[in-house]
Amino acid sequence: MNYKIIPFTKEYTDTLYEMCKTTINELYLPLYPDQVVEYFLSYNQPKHIRKDSKKGYTALFFVDDKLVGSGCLLGTTLKRLFVLPDYHLKGIGTLIVKHLEEKAIENKCKTIDMFAMTYTAYFYQKLGYSELGFSNYTVDKDHTVDYMRMYKDLYLPWNKDDPWKQG
Repeated sequence: MNYKIIPFTKEYTDTLYEMCKTTINELYLPLYPDQVVEYFLSYNQPKHIRKDSKKGYTALFFVDDKLVGSGCLLGTTLKRLFVLPDYHLKGIGTLIVKHLEEKAIENKCKTIDMFAMTYTAYFYQKLGYSELGFSNYTVDKDHTVDYMRMYKDLYLPWNKDDPWKQG
């Protein structure tokens, strides 16, 4: 697989939005009511993508020059992780998460956290994330979205190159 990961720049806004929209429509429509899918589509609009990218760091994952995945690190929070369905189970999600964790370590973050869809929690557990608790978000008076709050310690006490060591 010929791939590259690059930082988001505004010229990729529409391409990233289309990739997010495709992923949401293909994966969420079978699982959630239309109102919930609409919520996710509105949450991932171009203006939100640009805003989060300005405040944090967004990685774009390309395979043979096609955008197939992305993820955002906003402070210590991992968000907006998407991989096109045709590229699932190829290790792309893992590569994006590892890349964002490296960025978090560069930013001297000791932990990283996220809101994981309940059906993706196992994926993150395999990458060393722990559950903080189950919760839900109210979309409207009739619909909620369940998620798992998760975190991972990035600092390992046996790491000789402790970036937080005092003195």
